[in-house]
Amino acid sequence: MRVPWWGRGLLLGGAVSAALGVTSVVVRRPLPTPTAALVGDAVWAPGAVPAPEIALRDQRGRVVRLSALRGRVVAVTFMDSRCTTDCPVEGAVLAALQRRLGPAAPLTLLVVSTDPGGDTPARARAFARRYGWTGPWDWLLGSRRQLAPVWRAYHVRVQSADGHSDAIYLVGPGGDERAAFGFPYSVPLLLADVRALSRHRTVGWTWPLGG
Repeated sequence: MRVPWWGRGLLLGGAVSAALGVTSVVVRRPLPTPTAALVGDAVWAPGAVPAPEIALRDQRGRVVRLSALRGRVVAVTFMDSRCTTDCPVEGAVLAALQRRLGPAAPLTLLVVSTDPGGDTPARARAFARRYGWTGPWDWLLGSRRQLAPVWRAYHVRVQSADGHSDAIYLVGPGGDERAAFGFPYSVPLLLADVRALSRHRTVGWTWPLGG
């Protein structure tokens, strides 16, 4: 069961949800003022929201730090490799995004595990192969104790391995959150925002023909 995400919504407690007769409830906060060049579900001006640091080991056993990726656009998302509901859809969307951008695009994908007991390096690699990821990606693994602070920092609710909220954050080249998207994801909208953010940091970089 997925908990919907919207504008850093807050999940109400189970007792309140039960009283309302629904499985989950999201309280909507007012969204930030749109930034002209971006079209995400929520957008922020440059420097307004520094992206919380992430430092976790990936499927190769290397420590990956978000702060080390300054200068690139980073898509931060949260998935579990054994998921059979939304994650396969997201996996296909991310593959399509990578294909549209082409191999020269300054985009790195960081997947933060929501299944510390089930995600393994082999399962992460199998997921990426299954959906045809072609661009740079890292699946960040760890114990619940290691992962939970990242979930909280990015306002992702993890009730169980396959019961978590969905979000893709685009972190700009300056290391700040610039746009966020809730499920279901749109390849054209993600593509537009990645391109807009990339144009701000690259001189002389051009999009592949047909992108």
